Amino acid sequence: MVKILSDMQSKAQEGAMKTQFDGKNLHLFLTQVNFAVKLYQRKAEEIIDDYAVPDSVKCEFAYQNFGREVIKWFTVMQNSKPEVLDDWHLLEKELNDRYGDPNRAYNAYVEWVELEMISTLDKYENKFDTLLSEMAAGDTPSKTVQVMHYMKGLRAELSTAVMDY
Repeated sequence: MVKILSDMQSKAQEGAMKTQFDGKNLHLFLTQVNFAVKLYQRKAEEIIDDYAVPDSVKCEFAYQNFGREVIKWFTVMQNSKPEVLDDWHLLEKELNDRYGDPNRAYNAYVEWVELEMISTLDKYENKFDTLLSEMAAGDTPSKTVQVMHYMKGLRAELSTAVMDY
C-alpha cells in the first residue's frame, strides 16, 4: 500500500510541477504544489476512501522542487525550525515571508480595478477571478463593487447587452 501511494505521489508531482522554484513567482509555485497534491489525493481516494494528504507529503511536493538558491535558504531555515518539514502551513508562511511579494494584494487590486476585456470573455473572466483571489481576504470588495468593476471592464457591446438583459 505504501509503495502504491509513493508511486502515485511521484506521478502526481511529475504531472503538476513544471519547473523548480527559484525564489521567483511564489504564487505560481504554491498553486502548482496544491494542484499536485489534489492530483495525488484523487488517485489515493481510488484506493482509500476519504484519504487526507498528510502535511508531510505536501511539504515533500514543495521541497523536492526547490531550486539551488531556495535549497540553501531552506537548509539554514530548517535547522532553526525543524517542524517545517512536516507542517505545510508553516512552510507556506516561511516561503511567503522570504519570497512572497509584500505588495501582491495591493498590486492585484490596482490591476483588477484597471482590468479591461481585450480578447475573449473567458480570458477576461479568468483574469478577473484570479486577481480577485490574490487580494487580501479581508480587503475583498463587496459583491456590488465586484459587479460594477466587472461590467466596467467588459467591451461596450457586451456591457450594453448585459444591461439590456
